[in-house]
Amino acid sequence: MCQNREGVETLGRDRIVRKLGEGGMGVVYAAHDDRLDRPVAIKTIRGTGTEARARERFWREARAAAKVNHPNVCQLYEIGEDGCWRSSPSSTPPTL
Repeated sequence: MCQNREGVETLGRDRIVRKLGEGGMGVVYAAHDDRLDRPVAIKTIRGTGTEARARERFWREARAAAKVNHPNVCQLYEIGEDGCWRSSPSSTPPTL
């Protein structure tokens, strides 16, 4: 993650809005794709992330997520060699 000239945190082409959560494997951020003017969620590998096992696990998780097509599951947009993936933002289902 880095900061642009205005001091806004960015990751690649996306502007970080806030941290959504974190777990043993990574950190998830709410972000905005300014190029396409749409909200995105970004998951990054925690820590070093360059270890072969961590990267393979991350890719395996991304491939599994990309196969799921359900309204309550985020749609995977892309995964990069930099150890992060971009997806549609999470949506909260309506309460019954």
